[in-house]
Amino acid sequence: MKIVGISGSLRKGSVNTKLLHACARLLPNDVEFEEASIDLPLFDDNHGNNLPDSVQKLNDLVKNSDALFITCPEHNWNMTAAMKNAIDWLSLGGKDSALNNQVVALAGIGGGRLGSVRAQMAIRSTLLHDRVWVVPGPEVLIAPSETMFDEKGDLTDPIAIQLVTNILGELIRVSPLLRT
Repeated sequence: MKIVGISGSLRKGSVNTKLLHACARLLPNDVEFEEASIDLPLFDDNHGNNLPDSVQKLNDLVKNSDALFITCPEHNWNMTAAMKNAIDWLSLGGKDSALNNQVVALAGIGGGRLGSVRAQMAIRSTLLHDRVWVVPGPEVLIAPSETMFDEKGDLTDPIAIQLVTNILGELIRVSPLLRT
């Protein structure tokens, strides 16, 4: 099984990118993980079949994966502009899009006690357009903490570790069932 990971943050030192890396280290050894960049040009539909190289690379990664794992912060009660831009690019092609019938799990560290709940709701809603199966739970909504990661970048919070382990296990379990 191959899981492609996407951080919805482009910021250097992003806690959501750290979360993505920490989650990748929690995957079983028989699961391949590859991180995809969403540092893309702004979406426009003027390219036809000649997509920018960075967009084509992202499309190819997503199309050739068994599942996606997305971590995303919340900006203005929504997903980041970079995340929305990536979804827009990935949705090109209708039923032949890279996202069509994909399986996704979400997690995020947000600015308050609700973690990234609004960003995750926005992502779920936006992905419905492409018939994306979003794993319903457990929801991984993590409030920020100074001690969330150790010096190696591993999660330290036992509840966060349990939530992430559970959502990744569910993603691995349901992906082969839903990707038909």
